[in-house]
Amino acid sequence: MRHRPVAPARRVASFIAWWVVLMAFWVWVDDSLSLAELLAGAGAAALGALAAEAAQSRTGTRFRPRVEWLAPVAGLPLKAMYDTMVVMRALGRRVTSGEVPPSRFREVGLRPAQGPGGISRRGLMIGLSSFAPNTYVLGIDRRRATMVVHQLVPPEKNEKKKDRGR
Repeated sequence: MRHRPVAPARRVASFIAWWVVLMAFWVWVDDSLSLAELLAGAGAAALGALAAEAAQSRTGTRFRPRVEWLAPVAGLPLKAMYDTMVVMRALGRRVTSGEVPPSRFREVGLRPAQGPGGISRRGLMIGLSSFAPNTYVLGIDRRRATMVVHQLVPPEKNEKKKDRGR
């Protein structure tokens, strides 16, 4: 596979974009604005941005999300809180009564993502779907346009209809 060379200015811009995102994530998770913490975060973000840019350079792919793909991000905090409660309830039942959660594997239908943005969309879908603690993505079957996921505690019957049309 031959890769087209990327202009140095574009690589620098990509590094800076990754650094900004990773630094913002550090500040959000660390919840401290002390100088030592910010310097540590700046270093960690620089290492992460360097790794991301190196990976993109070696594979010849670029992460190119579209604004409309980011709409599900708005619901992530509520989904994460809800899934955390579901998992904690299952853990409580496991500890108190020995009940094993009814985990399962399932397929979630996806709209096919073709073209140069397909890799970015699939990567974003995996990240967004695996963000909350109850579900993680095992892989995407592009031929069948499905995403295979594992859920520790499957949703109730009335929630199964939400899986269609992702």
